[in-house]
Amino acid sequence: MNSIIKLNTTKDGLGVKLADETFFLLVEKDSKLPLKKSFKFGIDFDNNNIEFYQGTNYLVNENILLKKLHLLHSGLIKLEINIDFEHNIFLQIFDDNFNIILEDAFKYSNNVVNFNSDFVEYQNKKLNFKLKEDLKQVKNFFEDDNLKMDIDEKKINLEKFDNISKELNTYPHTKMLKLEKKLKDSFFFIN
Repeated sequence: MNSIIKLNTTKDGLGVKLADETFFLLVEKDSKLPLKKSFKFGIDFDNNNIEFYQGTNYLVNENILLKKLHLLHSGLIKLEINIDFEHNIFLQIFDDNFNIILEDAFKYSNNVVNFNSDFVEYQNKKLNFKLKEDLKQVKNFFEDDNLKMDIDEKKINLEKFDNISKELNTYPHTKMLKLEKKLKDSFFFIN
């Protein structure tokens, strides 16, 4: 017999979408069941939705949306997750005084997200290359002798440029999209 059957483990990861549109993994794929985990999050008053996704891909939309909850609460919350042997997910959300704000239950999807790590690695290298090209464009923009800009403003922008350049060389590939957003937010002429 050549096949291995995994029993009593999660069939996929479980995570939430954060305010900056990134994916935060709460439960790893193949975690032992039953499982209980707790997390603390800050909830923004302008965006008090919590979206739960099945998968492990840092690109939120590449995962399967399982549940979207709307909280009538902002500030610090505690999220408690329990997953049983049948892949039922039980949630309890508490405020900072440990009062229950919301309780819900849902199930893992029968679909499993196919996470092709070779493809994702290729996409990340492509994005890394694009970010390096964008940074060259930024550097050329600020080193242009014809640029009409206050010396202090130019210095601040070059410091921002240096910080992002350093981050590009130290960021893990999974954070490239976050760094791309930071670059676009910092310099208006990057598209």
